[in-house]
Amino acid sequence: MRDLLASLRTRDPNTLEQLVTEHARRLYRGARSIGFSEGEAEDLTQDVFVTFLETIDRFEGRAQVGTWLFGILYRQAQERRRARRRDARHSKCDLAADFGQTGSAASLFSRSRPITERFSGIRGTPASTFCRCGRRPACRASPHRSG
Repeated sequence: MRDLLASLRTRDPNTLEQLVTEHARRLYRGARSIGFSEGEAEDLTQDVFVTFLETIDRFEGRAQVGTWLFGILYRQAQERRRARRRDARHSKCDLAADFGQTGSAASLFSRSRPITERFSGIRGTPASTFCRCGRRPACRASPHRSG
């Protein structure tokens, strides 16, 4: 195990090829089994190996390499799902910002009282913490972030 770890840390091409050959298929099947499409599973598998190489110095060898790789797969899968939910949640906000305050997209948000009015009396929730649409907290990565 120590020899494998030492050669992985030196980025020995033969050892890396052996590692990919040994674990890529299982990682791909793992990604498919937790609900990713073929293309997403391939991307995720590749990202796992890239992350493994970036974090190899933190790998202490107390676990099997496959266990470490599957831990990375699990965390990367969670990150992708969170990003997917975040993108879906804010797509309406982005759509409204693209169309401006008039047009069909803005009418989606005008049905109820804006969240800034409903929560303006609660401490710690100034109006500037909400999106322009007034219904969601401000997106940190979105171009229409307020404040």
